[in-house]
Amino acid sequence: MILFKETLKNSAYKFRVTYTTPQIRSEQKIDTAYPPHLHDSFIEIEYVYDGYMDQIINGKKYRLESGSVTILRPSDYHNCKVSSDAKLFTLHLMPQVISRELLYNILNCEKEIVYTFDKSEAKYVFDNCMQLHKEYTDKKEYFENICKNLFENIIYTTLRKLDEKPDSKYVPTPLEKAVLYLRTSFMNNPSLEETAKYVHLNASYFSRIFKNHTGYSFNSYLNKLKLDYAQKLLTETDMTVTDICFSAGFGSLSNFSRTFKSHFKISANKYKQKYGKSKMKFYDKNQINFQH
Repeated sequence: MILFKETLKNSAYKFRVTYTTPQIRSEQKIDTAYPPHLHDSFIEIEYVYDGYMDQIINGKKYRLESGSVTILRPSDYHNCKVSSDAKLFTLHLMPQVISRELLYNILNCEKEIVYTFDKSEAKYVFDNCMQLHKEYTDKKEYFENICKNLFENIIYTTLRKLDEKPDSKYVPTPLEKAVLYLRTSFMNNPSLEETAKYVHLNASYFSRIFKNHTGYSFNSYLNKLKLDYAQKLLTETDMTVTDICFSAGFGSLSNFSRTFKSHFKISANKYKQKYGKSKMKFYDKNQINFQH
């Protein structure tokens, strides 16, 4: 398992728009297959204009054909293979690019966010992607604002098809913003001070109201997020316990083993043996036919 680091974190813009075709991939020597990986903070959107892409997301296999959109959150582990004739828009954005309300709906969607639009609806998404690419390439005045609106159009349109109904009146509180922040960055071990600063609160005051709001101390809640994620990887993937330890954000295997056993009353290795189900191995070319 590979952790894709925040390639956008220190860039001038908190998003990137890429359009690739067979010719572009050949000229720029862009890979058509990606091993299983996670994004440590950013969101990725893939729109397939032509050809297809095979994705395994959280252990489930999807074929994305012309008109398909997938929205990958930081905690979605996935790998993919692109067909030789594929034309794709790939959008990377940091969570702060979109509204808090929309981020809340993405993170609380209980299913993988994958949908294939019919021809008329696909044209609307394609037009948004084309305008995004033009705005990002030209970088004229106000392009960041326009790109934000286009990102949100694509995401809202996709969520609506999944029967998700975003609440346009929802305004998250500072504590809810903090929880959203932790859920997108727990693998990076944000400190209490960093999180308090993110929601514009004094650290000591934030610590007190965080526990009142969640029922957990800050560190206990952060550990819970990491343990829940490790539990998910132990049961749904073929990753080793060591890889799971570091992918979930633990700094050492000994600390992970001790914390996991204390919480679940069983070692991570025994948990994997007992509850790990039949898994589809990531990146196994014998299990997915990527040819036409």
